[in-house]
Amino acid sequence: MSNFSLDHIFCFCESHLSGEVEKASNVGFTLYPGNRHPGQGTANRAIMFEDNYLEFIFLESLNDAQKNPLRLDKRADWRNTGASPFGICLRGAIAETDSNQFWAYHPPYWEGGVIFIHKSNENSPQQPLIFVIPSSVRPIEKPNFNLAHMSHKTGTKAIRSTIIAGPNYSWPTISKPPGIFLSDAAFPHMKVIVDGELPIEVSMNDLLSVAGVP
Repeated sequence: MSNFSLDHIFCFCESHLSGEVEKASNVGFTLYPGNRHPGQGTANRAIMFEDNYLEFIFLESLNDAQKNPLRLDKRADWRNTGASPFGICLRGAIAETDSNQFWAYHPPYWEGGVIFIHKSNENSPQQPLIFVIPSSVRPIEKPNFNLAHMSHKTGTKAIRSTIIAGPNYSWPTISKPPGIFLSDAAFPHMKVIVDGELPIEVSMNDLLSVAGVP
């Protein structure tokens, strides 16, 4: 059996991110400045926690995305393509019995790096993208990471659970870390539940909300 924990979750957003950044900052989250992904066609910003993080990803280069095997342009244009705008990144070791469900992606922006992509990205793009980083290193344990980016007025240290809903969403036949729930819904939506002292549930955009532990 594969041994996974949650590394991060992403939601495709519009490139300006004006609403997400303002709302996150207003409730006390510190925003990570973000990275570009040359050759993949995307860029991001994020709310980083010690154990995992929430990524706001957006399309930066349609041309790069169309040439990249991930074809994230389809997820960015989810309203027209029917692809899911969500992604779930796991970290850990893939069991031999599960290895045939993944293919190795070598990101053009990460020299020597490898990410294992679940084949549902190609076979069932209407499902959330599931991918695995073969590492056990938490964000706080990464070398040279700026701890100020993990300092939130809410005191949040981790995503505790995530509810991801959309048309016929279901988990594939691989191990699932605790706290990740997929459900069927007519319209895609993701609710991320974090620890700490988040005073209200925050609707970041039409797709994404963040709430504190009940």
